[in-house]
Amino acid sequence: MKNIVLLIILVVISANIRADVEICTIPLPVTKNPNVNKKMLGTTHVYIKINGQTYGMPYTVKRTYFGGDAYFYKEDPFYEDYGQDETCRKIKVADPDERAEFTRKIQCIANKISAPLNDIKELGTRDWFPIFDYHALQNNCASMVSYLLECAGKRRHLHYNYNVGTQVEMSKEAKIIYPDSDSLLNRTVFSNYGEICEMAKDECE
Repeated sequence: MKNIVLLIILVVISANIRADVEICTIPLPVTKNPNVNKKMLGTTHVYIKINGQTYGMPYTVKRTYFGGDAYFYKEDPFYEDYGQDETCRKIKVADPDERAEFTRKIQCIANKISAPLNDIKELGTRDWFPIFDYHALQNNCASMVSYLLECAGKRRHLHYNYNVGTQVEMSKEAKIIYPDSDSLLNRTVFSNYGEICEMAKDECE
């Protein structure tokens, strides 16, 4: 009987610390051979999963790796094909109310700053959307996950990809695009990561 009670207590405790936000990795370089992936340098692609929805920035808009404009994608591009090799770590928030609020807030921010992988044209219906900067050795996939967590108020230092590019300065330059359906010409404003974070947070309050 004591064992049953103990088991119930453990289940309840586990449920209370359950996280709906996870940091996930896939071995890099991503190839069609998972054994090759795991042997190549030990580097990883990092993305975030919120309530089962993935978000990530694995490359530039031109699918290159060494500098250029980039989207933070809703539906991580690598996850679609290689998610079976993922490893995820939960962001634990013990208090159920705080966990629910953190999950709501970070997913709202993620939706505000991300571009739908399979429907980029949807961006044209928004009031605004950001374009970030990607570089594999500076502002990489891990940087974006760290940036999103910090924007949502959860500071966490990532230790993937040899700690390269895992911290984004809020003063880092970025662009905000304001679509104009009347003229078919978008207005581009040069901004920074911090301003984009504040805009998204304000709309998620």
